[in-house]
Amino acid sequence: SGKKQSIDVGTLSLQPNIKHEKSMAMEPYYEVNLHEDFADIIIEAPGVEKGHIILSLSEDGRKIKVLIEINFVSIEKEIRLPFESTMDDHLLEVNNGIVSIIMKKKKS
Repeated sequence: SGKKQSIDVGTLSLQPNIKHEKSMAMEPYYEVNLHEDFADIIIEAPGVEKGHIILSLSEDGRKIKVLIEINFVSIEKEIRLPFESTMDDHLLEVNNGIVSIIMKKKKS
């Protein structure tokens, strides 16, 4: 077989080809800063608007699910909290593509 195969180098990627069940959405950078009675969660989501963010809390109040939609692409992030929280007095702010979520520790 002396046939040469041409490869479009524009489609080559050094990234591992990982298939995701729900979508091939990129994994956003995030960090969680813990304080005595609250957690400050920062997520990088360039181009997002406040109305495109859905927050939900697990039944035990220890895991927050953040759903962000940017240009019809859904990014979902689950973040475990080191304490029990409620959705009653959370704060959500978006500033220049930085999402800031403050989850307060549930008063016992």
